[in-house]
Amino acid sequence: MHSYWDDFFTLKGLKDATEIQRILGEASNYERVKKIRDAFNENLYNSLQLAMELRKINYIPGCVELGDFDATSTTIALTPCNELKNLPKPQVYNTFERYYEFFKNRRDGKIDWINYTPYENRLIGSFIMLDQPERAHELIDFFLNDQRPHGWNHWAEVVWKDYRYPGYIGDMPHTWVGSDFINAIRSMFVYENEYDQSLVLGSALYQDWIDAPDGMSIQNFPTYYGEISYSIKKDIDKYHFSISGKLELPANGMKIKNFNGSKFPKRVTVNGKEIKDFNEKGITVKEIPAEVVIYY
Repeated sequence: MHSYWDDFFTLKGLKDATEIQRILGEASNYERVKKIRDAFNENLYNSLQLAMELRKINYIPGCVELGDFDATSTTIALTPCNELKNLPKPQVYNTFERYYEFFKNRRDGKIDWINYTPYENRLIGSFIMLDQPERAHELIDFFLNDQRPHGWNHWAEVVWKDYRYPGYIGDMPHTWVGSDFINAIRSMFVYENEYDQSLVLGSALYQDWIDAPDGMSIQNFPTYYGEISYSIKKDIDKYHFSISGKLELPANGMKIKNFNGSKFPKRVTVNGKEIKDFNEKGITVKEIPAEVVIYY
């Protein structure tokens, strides 16, 4: 079978190869690789459309021939491959809505199940990119509870509903699953939006983190644009969001996204100046260091 998992990783490689040639100033190689990237991109999305039409499905298929539903595979198209903007709508949203319904039914005991592979935890990152942090938190709670044995802080390749069942568990600890989790959790704090040319901050932080008496912070966090640090401290009806770091700002700056339960701020100031570039989903900041005050 021809898996779209492989195709999206190929596209990711071609996009990165093109960007490397641009950075190095290799003009002829840049144009050559760019043509390969663009041709592959066109063929990939034509293939997706044909596969969905042929199978009469309303979700992104896992592979060409089967038109199968495989959200654990499709999720990599969002992260790390950063193709959400290009994926066909509404099929991409249908894909993750269908997975979430399955996830809820399994978690709540409404369907019978025997085992699963915790590769699924990579979907945490997709729900963050889909601006659905509450769902991301539900997945985190579920998967952390399925680490075996409890207290070992790792996942096996297979999780059994009956944790004492003497069945195949695969590699333990399974570092692919572990790295999926690390990548997903990273995106809670910061991720690069390739098509928006922005650096997204705080997209799925827990409310009790940002409301903690001592606040919260990250230090020297590596990103594509350089290292970033930020701290958050609540002060009655406002938050102080302090940003610093050694980085080049992307074209569209930084976006504090889905902050404080996606409530609409009354007003926002950056380095003492009031700005209007915000809504309930995000606040755009185009300077660093930045002392951001968000009033509610």
